[in-house]
This record gives sequence, C-alpha cells and structure tokens, in this order.
Amino acid sequence: MKKIRDVWLDDVHLPAWFQAVQELPNLFPYGAMARDFLLLVLFSGLRMNEAATLKRSHVKEMSGVMVFDIPAGTMKVRCRHVLPLSDVLVELTERRQAVTDSAFLFPAPNKPSSSWCTNQKVSAHIAGRVGFRVTHHPLRKTFSTLGIAAGVPKAHIQQFLAHKESMLDQHYLQTYLPALERSMETVSRFIFEKATAPSRRKQRRVRERLLANAYPTPHLSERGGYAPVEDE
Repeated sequence: MKKIRDVWLDDVHLPAWFQAVQELPNLFPYGAMARDFLLLVLFSGLRMNEAATLKRSHVKEMSGVMVFDIPAGTMKVRCRHVLPLSDVLVELTERRQAVTDSAFLFPAPNKPSSSWCTNQKVSAHIAGRVGFRVTHHPLRKTFSTLGIAAGVPKAHIQQFLAHKESMLDQHYLQTYLPALERSMETVSRFIFEKATAPSRRKQRRVRERLLANAYPTPHLSERGGYAPVEDE
C-alpha cells in the first residue's frame, strides 16, 4: 500500500475528485465554502492549515502581481511566503471576499473569528467518488506532479510549495514575481485541463462504442463461418 504522501490524483482520479468537489454546494450547508477551499488547496499547493488560515490582509498586489503574502508565523517552515496567484486563484479569492465579512477567507461556521477546517462528511463524499481518502498531501503531490509535467521549472514548483531549502530571499523575490506568476498560471491551466477532461476509462468506453459503430460485428452464416455485413 502506498504511503499517503506518495498518493496523487492521476488522469482517472482527478476528474472524479473535481466532479465530487463541484457537487458539494448541493449536498452540504457549507458546501460552497468547502468547494472553494479544496479547489484553492489544489491550485495553490498550500498545506491545509496554511490555506485555512488565509486572511483578507494576506491578499496583496506586489510588482503588479496579485499574491498571497503569508506571514512566517502561519507557515510550517516559519518563513514568510509570497505566492503569486493564477487567474483561478484570483477568482476563488474574489468569490470568498464577496461572500464573507470575516477577516478569514474561510471562516468557521457560526464563528467568523476562527478559521474553517474540513468536514468529515465532505471527506467521506469525496472518498466515495475517488476511491480513497484525499488529504492535502495528495493535492500537493498532484500540484507538483502536474506542474513538472506542464514544463514548469522544478525550482518554481518548490518555491510554490514553500520548501524551506528553496525559499527565495525576500530581497530578490519581487524581481522573480512576474516569472513565478507565469509559471503558476501554466500549472493552473494544466491542472484544470486534466481535471475537466474525461477519464481514461470513459475515453476508452467512448472509443469502443465508436469502433463498434464503425466496424459492426459480422453475422454468423449458416455454415458456421462469418458472413460479410452488407452496406445498407
């Protein structure tokens, strides 16, 4: 059995996860917030607790680039983290800001002064669709794996994931922000393309149906052999 840190959402499981997440607003009272939270984790590469404690004050513009400017005390690596936002992340952030007056982008239900955490029923629903429990580790692994597959430099992926050994000195970070923003946009577009594409299993079923229609099964002749199928 694979360790949870080695699990990621491949071409079969990512569309299933994405579809399950899109269903959340229709299933749970706080499903819209759960949907936006999980999408933000996938498209940002942030850890669960880092995403859950995002505040309005963390959303800034630096060097013409929209970013999450996350203080060191919130990060696992205890280093300030400036994360450039792709169009998807900007849209998610604006949506959260529009629906809550809390200081947190994801406030706890009935307690706006606290940050939100994932719900077991939400996790169970997604696990039922995907086939296994999806924590932040598979989402971060998916972010990094698809980011590398999209051709984004490994150093940029490590910077997005806030690996301590790869964090750029803040003195030089703003110089790199436009390049990092382009890389983040590339990752987001590639993830979205994979998430919304039919699974390989579904593609195979469609291909089999097309082939069956193109090449009808020959009829058995009275002699036991195959008789050619005449064109209508």
